Amino acid sequence: MQLPSSHCPNTNFIFFVLCLLISINLCTRTESTSTSCNEGYSFSKMGRNITHCKKLGTLKAEFGWNYQGKVLDFPNNRSSTLVDIFFSAPPVGATGWVAWGLNPRKPFMAGTRALIGFKHPNGSMHLETYNITIDTKRGCQLSSSSIEVKVNDNKSITYSAESGFLTIIATLTLPQEYNISKLNLVWQVGSVKDSTPQMHDDTLKNFDSTETIDLSSGKSTSVRHRLHYHRTAHGVLSIVGWGTLVPIGAITARYFKEFPVKFCGWYPLHVSCQISGYLIGSTGWVIGIYLGSSSRYYDFTTHRDFGIIIFTFSTLQVCTSQSHLFQSYIASFSLPLSFYIFLDISGISFICATKKRR
Repeated sequence: MQLPSSHCPNTNFIFFVLCLLISINLCTRTESTSTSCNEGYSFSKMGRNITHCKKLGTLKAEFGWNYQGKVLDFPNNRSSTLVDIFFSAPPVGATGWVAWGLNPRKPFMAGTRALIGFKHPNGSMHLETYNITIDTKRGCQLSSSSIEVKVNDNKSITYSAESGFLTIIATLTLPQEYNISKLNLVWQVGSVKDSTPQMHDDTLKNFDSTETIDLSSGKSTSVRHRLHYHRTAHGVLSIVGWGTLVPIGAITARYFKEFPVKFCGWYPLHVSCQISGYLIGSTGWVIGIYLGSSSRYYDFTTHRDFGIIIFTFSTLQVCTSQSHLFQSYIASFSLPLSFYIFLDISGISFICATKKRR
């Protein structure tokens, strides 16, 4: 068959714009700093002298602290760090729990030494120390236990009916292995059943509730920021490739040969859209595989399975598009599959994008 003569559309502009948008996003600062403890914080009305405050990245949590400096632990003849902490977050339900903790090694849940508090149905308050282990992730019941971080007896938890926040206040004595310039914070919220904290929800905002902070300067970084860029790139590339260019290529081949509009350059446009869309979408898919492999403690099985199915069908479509034997079958799947790709990845991308604002 003699193909219509036409120049293949230049796709360099598409790649240029795409790379420009991603580059601008990647160049965004990933550091945040503390701010003054004004009335914008739930614990600002307590009349306490708080020198540093910051809004944490997820769960509407807030954190304030006073860094009092080094103290000498006479029995062990070792220096420790004294710090006052103020943590507030809205619980899940009227009797839900809130937690704040430190991990001496990495910004992960497993290994965190935490303070967990909640309000009993009778109105009394509960605040105890917990050692969060990998067994907690596996579903074992969480029980209070002693931790190596000394928590002074003045610890307390209060509930504000006005803001709906629970606030944990404590004075901590940190051992030497806790580096105040790279302190791994972990916070969380969840529900309570029979006076026992239950497992938190399996959502991105729960899994991203960690930061590494410098107590002396107030600067902090988060794994959530780095993952946010990868998630954004995953969503943008998938939408542009599989959700936009691939459907355009299929529509061009199906409807622009003769009717409703005769377009002599339909074939080069069809080929360029299919190939570039497949390559761009596959790049997003590879980033998605990386995100899945880097998530040690959680996964999104449904989204992963749909991604594998989409990649498989897209590969079959591109590889068999030149075979007359399979063209009719592939064409019947092209548009419905592309429409589903757009809805699926658009929804996931929107969810990922909104995590930064929560």
